[in-house]
Amino acid sequence: MVRVAARVAALVAVAALVAPRAARAQSTVNEHVWLSTFGEHRVNAKWLAYWEFSARRAELGRTWQQQLGAFGVSRDLSPTWRATASMGWSHTFRYGATPIRAKAFELRPWVQLVGNRRLGRIAHTERTRLEMRNVVPYTELAPDDASWVTTWRARRMDRAVLPFAGTSGWYAAASQEWFVLLGPVAGAARRLEQTRTQLLVGRQVTPTLRLEGGYMLQAFWRRTTDEINHTALLVARWNAPLPR
Repeated sequence: MVRVAARVAALVAVAALVAPRAARAQSTVNEHVWLSTFGEHRVNAKWLAYWEFSARRAELGRTWQQQLGAFGVSRDLSPTWRATASMGWSHTFRYGATPIRAKAFELRPWVQLVGNRRLGRIAHTERTRLEMRNVVPYTELAPDDASWVTTWRARRMDRAVLPFAGTSGWYAAASQEWFVLLGPVAGAARRLEQTRTQLLVGRQVTPTLRLEGGYMLQAFWRRTTDEINHTALLVARWNAPLPR
């Protein structure tokens, strides 16, 4: 239990220290609000239906940053390991002081492996994901010869959940995630694309529904500028089985 808590705490601390200092001179600070929902619904003893949707707003919710969703299937490999294959999509908008050149649409198939373990009162989750990102800019601001660009990205997340003693379903959660570009890296792009550090408070509202709220520090390194994003989070996690 101590080792898991120390591991997640160390990852969170390192990211919180590195993120602001890693920004170059051309950097911006943004304030976002993300509303997200995740669902995994059991179909039978091994298989589950998976989906997610996230409405991401910039400037403290005044304008769009991104709309993102995914749907797919999950399979239990063992009592503690689960694999998921999904097709994701997103619309990314122009926001902030250093916006992207044009709005972009993305198709993002991905696969992931999730492991869960419990040590004492702490529940530790580790997730490794591989994404194939297919992005095309659109609107009148896009280049005349705009076409689909494909890149690969790996993500690694560690998350620890600690229930509050003497409460009914309340818990604290902390997670750290790293995004790494794979294959050729164009121009001045960095191999480490971004990090996300989350601190949350949640509650198991019903046996199949959890609600969480909290804060995320995101460091995002683009080719020409850096972002430090402070984000308010509201998350719903739903795992009701599908009716038979």
